[in-house]
Amino acid sequence: MGTGTDDCRWATAVCEQADTVVCTVDYRRAPEHPFPTAVEDGADAVMWIWDHADELGIDGDRIGVSGFSAGGNMSLTVPLRLQDALLRRRGAEPPPPHVSSDAPVGLPHEHRAVKLIATWYPSTDFTNSREERRKTNTRPDKELPRFFTKMFDASYLHPPKEIKLDSPYLSPGVASDELLKFLPDEILLYTCEWDELLAEGERFRDRVEKLGKKIKYKMVKGVLHGWNLSPNPFKSDAVAQEVFAEACKEIKRVFHGAQSLVQ
Repeated sequence: MGTGTDDCRWATAVCEQADTVVCTVDYRRAPEHPFPTAVEDGADAVMWIWDHADELGIDGDRIGVSGFSAGGNMSLTVPLRLQDALLRRRGAEPPPPHVSSDAPVGLPHEHRAVKLIATWYPSTDFTNSREERRKTNTRPDKELPRFFTKMFDASYLHPPKEIKLDSPYLSPGVASDELLKFLPDEILLYTCEWDELLAEGERFRDRVEKLGKKIKYKMVKGVLHGWNLSPNPFKSDAVAQEVFAEACKEIKRVFHGAQSLVQ
């Protein structure tokens, strides 16, 4: 899990249908590298792509990030972490003692390096316990196995007593409005109907909408968490094909000016 080829179907769709170059990042993973390593690797990857855009033959002003589940979380937290990295690169003054070191200060919003986020069933609020999250799922029988979510949390949130669960680089859903303003204006958010992350995903949608972001939201009906990860490489998923095509039209609209077909 977490390899650069996990979401090859999505990457292929973006390349073919959105006429967009895709770079997959093989970031360091837990348990060997717990939070915040993956987020920092993601920010480093965006900065590297940004710095080498001419060499790669891409437009550095049209960079987007995308991911599923934990990667969906990173597609929201990496742009936030990136702003702090850009601030430090420019040699700006560090934040005063009374300001959280998690919050970049003094960086104008026009310096955002990411133009688009396409996030799929992301976790957005780790301040909610797993039990609280499970209670929001309308189909408990479709829930992820407890041993799996327990293993994930134990691996990524380590050491457990030292992780700040309200860090914006872990729980963007509880980040301050001022920090969320650093997100790009264009956000695509897809959730699953039978998922413990649905409720927090919709709360996040409501927050960024109030901040004036152009968020395109869709709950994919009748599916559970990880619905697009079919183990059979030869079997196509009609739902995935439809939703991916819809998302690609939005990506093409943002990057190439094509007309949006999503209302």
